[in-house]
Amino acid sequence: MTTAHFPPQPFQASPLPSTELCLQDDIRFLHPGYPGYPAPLNVLLRLPRVDRTSTGTFGVHYRTALIACQIIGNNAFDTGRLALDDKGQRLVHGSPDGILEESVYYFFVDDYPSQYAVVPSFQDWEFPHDRIPDSWPKPSPSAIRETRCGLTNFSSPLHEALLVPGREWSWYDMNGMRLYGLGAGQNEIDNEVNTIPLKSDVHDIFDNRWFAIVPKTADSGTPQYVSHILSPSAAEFWPSQHNILIKSLYPDSRPYLFARFAWAILLQVKDFICEGLERRVVQVCMDKDL
Repeated sequence: MTTAHFPPQPFQASPLPSTELCLQDDIRFLHPGYPGYPAPLNVLLRLPRVDRTSTGTFGVHYRTALIACQIIGNNAFDTGRLALDDKGQRLVHGSPDGILEESVYYFFVDDYPSQYAVVPSFQDWEFPHDRIPDSWPKPSPSAIRETRCGLTNFSSPLHEALLVPGREWSWYDMNGMRLYGLGAGQNEIDNEVNTIPLKSDVHDIFDNRWFAIVPKTADSGTPQYVSHILSPSAAEFWPSQHNILIKSLYPDSRPYLFARFAWAILLQVKDFICEGLERRVVQVCMDKDL
C-alpha cells in the first residue's frame, strides 16, 4: 500500500482587512447660524462615506443623515432640511434613499440661517412620543426569536444587547420609556423589547457607537432595518457588515431603535459645544420640588 505525498503548502496569515474607509474624507454637516466663526468650528456632525452610488462613488444615505441632523436640531422633523450653501438658497432635493456625495452640507431649521438651539447630549434629548418619523416603521414581525446574532447570524458567543443602554436608566425613566415595555414586569430598561442578540464583539462596537440600526428601502420598496456604519474606526468592519439586514427585532422595538440612533448620534455634538464659543442649546432641568 502506498501513501500519497503532497508537497507541503506554506501556512498563510489571514489577509489584512480593508481600511479604504479611512482614506476617504468624511461628509460634514454644519450649523449656518454662526457666520462669524470659521466653518470647521460649526460642524454639528461628521459621517463617513459608507454608501455606494450607482456610479461607484461613495457618500451617505440621505434620510439617515437628515434625521440625524433633525434630532440634533431638537427633533426638527417638520422644519429641518439640508442645503449646499450657508444661506439656504440651494436646498437638497431627491429621493430619501439617495446618496449625499458633497463634502459639506448645511442643516437649517426653518428657511433661514437662524441660531437655532441644538441638543448638546443624549441626556438633554426629549424623546418624540407620537412624533417618530413615518420613515422609521415597526420592524417586521418574526415568528421565532432566533438565538443567533442579529447582524452576523453567528450562534455564539451571544450577548443580549440593550438598545437603550442600561447606563441611561435615568433618561429612560424621565422620558417615559416604560410605556413601550410589554406588560407587567416588562417595563424596566432591560425589558425584552429593548434587546437584540449580538455576538460579543459586535456588541462591543455597537456600544462604541461604531454602527447604528436604521431603516433603508431597497428594490422591494419596503423599509427594512439594516446596519449603518457611523465611524471610520469601523473601517475593517465596513466592507462585510454595512447595510446588512438586521434580524431578531421585536415589532414593538421601534421607539427603542429610534432612541438608540439618537444616542449614537448626539455624542458628536460634544465637539460643537466644547469649542469654547457661545452656542444656543436645549437643556433639561429637573424641578427639585416635583
